[in-house]
Amino acid sequence: MIRLLVSYSHAGNAFRSRLETQLALLKRQGFLDVWADQAILPGQEIDPAVAAELEAAGVIVLLVSPDFSALLGEASRGETILITRHGEPVAQLGPPPRAADAARTAMELLFSQTIRLGMPIREAIEEGRPR
Repeated sequence: MIRLLVSYSHAGNAFRSRLETQLALLKRQGFLDVWADQAILPGQEIDPAVAAELEAAGVIVLLVSPDFSALLGEASRGETILITRHGEPVAQLGPPPRAADAARTAMELLFSQTIRLGMPIREAIEEGRPR
């Protein structure tokens, strides 16, 4: 049996409900077990329950609401979006790195590492170059 976790905005509960309706036959046949946060019992700690389900899930489905999709669009246009939970910042969406910036960052990280010879990679490259 495949354990499927559905992550969704509560504003998009109708989409989650429709998805579960479409998966009902697979659930009845024992191929699929679907979990979403409405299965959390009253008084049960939310974060540990969700963490346990994330760990147990074989498949995770993200139902992205139009509002979140719009935020992703804003981030891709260069805006930085702060995501909060109960008023506390939990994540930040920013513009995707430009390819040149990502490559430069990767090279800086690579050159800052020390290889087994006990010297930085940049020094080893310079040492190996003909003079």
